Amino acid sequence: MTKNKNNEKVFIIDASAIFFKKVYGNSVTVSDVIDEVKDDDSRLYLAITKIKVEEPSKDSIKFIEQMAKSTGDIYKLSKSDIKLIALAYEKKKSGKKVAILTDDYSIQNLAKSLGLETESVIQKGITKTFRWIKVCRGCGRVLNAKTNVCPICGCEAIIRRVDKQSSKSL
Repeated sequence: MTKNKNNEKVFIIDASAIFFKKVYGNSVTVSDVIDEVKDDDSRLYLAITKIKVEEPSKDSIKFIEQMAKSTGDIYKLSKSDIKLIALAYEKKKSGKKVAILTDDYSIQNLAKSLGLETESVIQKGITKTFRWIKVCRGCGRVLNAKTNVCPICGCEAIIRRVDKQSSKSL
């Protein structure tokens, strides 16, 4: 019996998977990840693998940015990370089995919050999801997401973890 290509898992590949040569069949990434790969060994590896490059829609990117703001992961995710998660989200929405292959804990946190599967490259991976907020280092006030300096005491903003949840309950 041959494997149905429509039911084959799609691996959404982050740069860490490329650096550690952990690319599987049916792998997809975004152009921003390809741009992150600078070393000769990884560029050669990319040249011989069959990683497809696709881009998510602007609507999916906006949705993922909004979700990242709600979890606080927006503070830690790059543009490339957002696009990667948006691509995984689109694939899952279209009925595909999807796993994001990454060691980035912020990608894993947001992905799990969205019900997306993740697989680690060499790290253990997260077991719980968290929400992050900006607070003043000095007085502890919760600050606006765009504020980097407390308007009350003038201290810098830091990111603090709140609302622990077990990822198994998601």
